Amino acid sequence: MTAKSVGVRAELASTGEVGVLLPLLGDYHAHLQLIDIEELASGRSRHGQLGFVLDLGGAPLTAQFHADTLADTVTVGFAGQFLSAPGGYPSDRSWAPAGSVRFVSSADEAAAAVGEQLLGGASVIKVTLHADAGPVFDLETLEAICTVAHRSRVVVVAHAEGAGMTELALNGGVDVLAHTPFTESVKRDVLEGCIERGMAWISTFDIHGYGSPDAEQSLALGYAMDNAWRFAEAGGQMLYGTDLGNGPVPVGINSREIELLHEIGLDAEALLASMSGDWLTRQTGVKLPSSRGSFVAVDEDSTGSADDLIAALTRIRTISHEELVSYDD
Repeated sequence: MTAKSVGVRAELASTGEVGVLLPLLGDYHAHLQLIDIEELASGRSRHGQLGFVLDLGGAPLTAQFHADTLADTVTVGFAGQFLSAPGGYPSDRSWAPAGSVRFVSSADEAAAAVGEQLLGGASVIKVTLHADAGPVFDLETLEAICTVAHRSRVVVVAHAEGAGMTELALNGGVDVLAHTPFTESVKRDVLEGCIERGMAWISTFDIHGYGSPDAEQSLALGYAMDNAWRFAEAGGQMLYGTDLGNGPVPVGINSREIELLHEIGLDAEALLASMSGDWLTRQTGVKLPSSRGSFVAVDEDSTGSADDLIAALTRIRTISHEELVSYDD
C-alpha cells in the first residue's frame, strides 16, 4: 500500500508538478500557546505542512484566538483548560500558560467545569491523570466529568502517566489517551478493555529523547513502543500526534514520529489514516474545509517503500483544490 493508492493523482496548474492529493493531514496533540503561530500559519517550516491540529490544553480565550487566526490555513480543534485535581499536573509547571488549568475538586463540580470549556468553544475535554506529579481525580470525579462530556457528545482526552493511570482512564470513561502509555507495561486485560471501548491512543513517541534518548528516555520509549505495538496489533486506533510545543518538535510533519509509528507495524495506509482528519470529524464535530487538501509531489521512480512515503510526507503542503487539475490513475 502506497500514498499513490490511497490518494488522487494530481497536477498543480501553476508549476506542472505531478503528485498525490490526500485528505488534510495533521497533528492530534499540539499546544499552540507554546509554538510560533506564524511559522505554523505560513507553512514555511522545512518540514511538511500541517492541515489541522488538535490543541490539547491552554487558556480558552487564547485557544479560540489562535483557531480564528489560523482558520485560513490550518483548522484548529481545542480542549480549553486542563481539568485537574486541586494541586495536580500541570499546575506546578512553568510552561503552563496562565489560566490554562481548571481544578475540579469533586464530582459535583464536573458539570460546571465541562460546561465552561464548551462555552469557550472546546471541541474535546482534557483531563490530567499524572500520578507521579501530584493529586489525580478519584474514580467518581473522573466518571462524572466523562458522563457530563458524553451527554454533550464530546470526547474526553486524558494525560495518563504513572502506575495504574491507563486503567483509571479506562474505568473512568476516557475516550483518548494523549500519550501512548510510557511509564509501565499496560496489562493485557486493560489493553483489551481499551480496544473494546473504542479508545484511541495518540502516539507522541518522539518526545522521549527527540531521536537521541538517554537511558531514562529509552526506557519510556520502550514501554510506549511495546504498548503501542500490542495495541495496534490487536486492532486499536492509533493517532499521529507529537505534543507539538514540547521541546524541539518540528512545527510541521515529524519524520521521526512517522518512522516510529511504522516500526510498531503501521503500513502506508494505516500511517495516513492515523494522520488524516477522519477521526477528528467523526468524533469531535470539527469540520475540515472541503476546498483544501494535502498535496505532495511524487517522483515517478518512487518505489512505494516506507522510506519513500516518509520522505514524501515531509514535503507535503496544504493547497486549495482550485490550484490543481486532478485525476484518478
